Amino acid sequence: VNEKYNTSEYKVFRTIFYPDYSNSDFVGQIIPKVIDKKVEYNFVEGPFAKALLYALKHKDKDVALIIEEINRGNAAAIFGEIFQLLDRIETKNDINDIKYDIGWSKYFIANDDINLYLRSDEEGKITVPTIYFNQIELNSKSKIRLPPNLSILATMNTSDQNVFPLDNAFQRRWKMKLVSNFLSENSKQYKLNIHCTGKNNKSIPWGKFR
Repeated sequence: VNEKYNTSEYKVFRTIFYPDYSNSDFVGQIIPKVIDKKVEYNFVEGPFAKALLYALKHKDKDVALIIEEINRGNAAAIFGEIFQLLDRIETKNDINDIKYDIGWSKYFIANDDINLYLRSDEEGKITVPTIYFNQIELNSKSKIRLPPNLSILATMNTSDQNVFPLDNAFQRRWKMKLVSNFLSENSKQYKLNIHCTGKNNKSIPWGKFR
């Protein structure tokens, strides 16, 4: 994640994980569609593919893929092989290909559907050659990496950690930050009255009730 993260400075793509959310939902999937009475099978992009394409096309724009409630879905299964892309090149010593500098994924994956999507125009036709970042040329054999201007952020309610626990291998690839649930007694939300029904029929401030 880029340390200077600020929503107003980023092009944001957002999704939310839930128990039935899958790798196909996240990345994209081949879906049949009837066009002119003929069945065509087209790749329908998910939020990951959309964010990746935008980041590659706009190298001077910071892009954020935000995942809400990451532990309410099976994150390891949803990410699948994309898990490898979370490791980034941090120093010059990590560089194993001169085309990819600090900030790019250290490792790569082979995914024909994403490759084809990245090389297609708005009508789904292949454009040759497809060049990103003024030096990265995509062809049918190109591997997939995350560019340095694409950050992935996620939220997680620590009270719900037992929904789908995140294993250590997955967690250690993120910079974890605790956002404490502090509520000032002077805030409007704290003072919001909760009306209680019953014998006494009293009300209590939300902050105290919480």
